[in-house]
Amino acid sequence: ATLTDSLESLEKLASVSTLRYDLSNKQKIPTGLLQQYLLMPAQVKMSFLVGVLRRLMTFGTDNDDDFASETGLKRKKKQRGEKSKGDDGDNDEMKISTSVIIFVGTCKRCQETQETLVQMGIDCVALHSIMNQNRRIASLGKFKNQRTRVLVATDVASRGLDIPSVELVINFDLPKVSADYVHRIGRTARAGR
Repeated sequence: ATLTDSLESLEKLASVSTLRYDLSNKQKIPTGLLQQYLLMPAQVKMSFLVGVLRRLMTFGTDNDDDFASETGLKRKKKQRGEKSKGDDGDNDEMKISTSVIIFVGTCKRCQETQETLVQMGIDCVALHSIMNQNRRIASLGKFKNQRTRVLVATDVASRGLDIPSVELVINFDLPKVSADYVHRIGRTARAGR
């Protein structure tokens, strides 16, 4: 029922303790958090994800300057003498210093997404509940130590893990519960960031 003033006063008059379940209390989303939503057919989600991750990981054209300013993500110029795979040292490729968590709905989808991204040349690790504890710790360690910048995870990574710097969260599959959404996106807003 909609809770009106008269129902609240009736609740106070009740002689026995009443049970009140209030669905109107919304989860709090940090005010400085930039959220964007893209609606697309399921058939192109993986292609779009690969394109976005490739664009995030390597910049090199003027249009990428617009992309960085649109998204607010930080870029760093490759240091002099630093070479990447297949680089002759002459190009002025830009690398993004962004940690990304991609949240998916199921353990199977997590593993499939991680394997697909690796096949497409994107270094990433998976984190889900079917993995044994040693593999989970290893994946999380690689991500936290920034040996890999992309973590594909189920909601096992949305709460209770100390991951200090995540700059981008992609909800590849939307969660069924709004509180899970808030916990997922909250990964980017830790300690007032």
